[in-house]
Amino acid sequence: MVVRSTDPGNRRRVLVAATDTARSAEAEIFFPVGQAGARALQGYGPDELAVILDFLRTARRVQEEQAARVRAL
Repeated sequence: MVVRSTDPGNRRRVLVAATDTARSAEAEIFFPVGQAGARALQGYGPDELAVILDFLRTARRVQEEQAARVRAL
């Protein structure tokens, strides 16, 4: 799924890149997810989408804050 190669500019560094097989698997798995998400959101108007976006940003911020709190324990 990945290939490793040395960095021509830094021989101590290893570069990792996805193979064509990995990219195909990614498309097979995640493209339908994106399509389904877009279809699910088609029923919402601009004001509703703004509220959804605000909620998602707030939820992400809260989760990041709580993850930082737990890491600091």
